[in-house]
Amino acid sequence: MPEWAAQFDPDGSLITTWMDEIRAALLRPGTIIADGTALRWDDTRFADPVHLLYPHHTPFTEFIADAIARHARQSRD
Repeated sequence: MPEWAAQFDPDGSLITTWMDEIRAALLRPGTIIADGTALRWDDTRFADPVHLLYPHHTPFTEFIADAIARHARQSRD
C-alpha cells in the first residue's frame, strides 16, 4: 500500500526488517517467500496495508504461483 509506506515507512526499513525477521524464523530451507513489494500496485487494491480487495486476490495468487514456478525452475537448474 504505497500511501501507507510513504507515511509510515518512507525509507523501507520497517518492511525490510519485517522480511528479515520472517526469513530468520523459517525452519525449512526450501521455504519460498513471495515478496509482495515487487508488485507496484496503487492503494485502490487494498482494504488496509496488508489485505487486498476483491477481485485483486486473483492476480496476487498468480504472483505467488509464478514465484513457486520460478523457484521450481531454479531448483532444477
